[in-house]
Parts: sequence; C-alpha cells; structure tokens
Amino acid sequence: MAFAASTFNSLHEQHTSPTTSEPTTQTMATRYLVKVLEELGLVSLYTSTIDTKLLCIQRFVRLFAYGSSTLILVAYLNAVGISETKIGLFMTLTLAGDVCISFLLTLFADALGRKAILALGAGLMTVAGAVFALFGNYWVLLLAAIVGVISPRYCSAIDLQRILLIMEQW
Repeated sequence: MAFAASTFNSLHEQHTSPTTSEPTTQTMATRYLVKVLEELGLVSLYTSTIDTKLLCIQRFVRLFAYGSSTLILVAYLNAVGISETKIGLFMTLTLAGDVCISFLLTLFADALGRKAILALGAGLMTVAGAVFALFGNYWVLLLAAIVGVISPRYCSAIDLQRILLIMEQW
C-alpha cells in the first residue's frame, strides 16, 4: 500500500498542470492502472523477494503443465476411439471420483499415518499411469482415472490441498 501511495504522489507531482492542481488524463489512467495492479496482487509480487517470485513462477509452470496434460488426456481418449460423449462422462466421473478419493485419503490420514497416505496417493497415481500406458478399454481407463485421481481438478487444486491437509497435521 505504501508503494502504491508513493507512486500516486510522485505521479501527481509529475503530471499536474502548472496552473492548476488537477491531474492530467495520463495521471488518472496511471493511477487506475496502479490500483488494478495492486488489487491483483502484482504490486506486492513486484516488491517481494526473489524466493517469492520463484515460487510463483514454479506454481504457474506446474499448473500450466497440468492443464496441458488434461488436453493431452482428451486427445489420447479421442485417438483411442472414444466418443466425445464418453469423454465428457469420463471427465465428469473422474472429477467426482477425485473428490471421493481425496475425502477418503484425508479422512483416514490420522489413523493410517500421513506418510502412508502420501505414499498410497503416489502409488495410486503410478498404477493409474501404468494402466493408461497398457490398456485402451474405456471402462478400464475410467476406473484407473477415478482410483488414480487423474482429473482436471486434481491437476489444479486437489494435489496441493491433499498434501497440505495431511502435512499440516504432521
């Protein structure tokens, strides 16, 4: 906030007309731009340390890659000869299965131990990847995707949430 305030003050001084204290159109546009950037959190990101910037870049690249993998999954299912309707059903059921599996994994994290649950989640994903590499049957792939938690939602949020839920209580 202090950064934005100092920016506003310096812009006001630089772009006011000499005869009046009214800001110019350019100053008002810059002021609104800084306000929008501040609301988006980009001003804070700009003033943050290099570690914070690296974490944000890493998260962006990871989520971009996960989002791309969803597009590749749809292309793969289409190439295997699965209809668009079944692909839509596949993605929907995978999302529902993802919610259920995530709920069950976090529900039993205390009883089974957090390390075991994280290992179980990694194992399920590995098995699902192997099934996708070896089989082309729609129902087998659907079961693997539901149990192995391969879905668009997993790729964006659940992966981090599951790990954080388990590790916060560690």
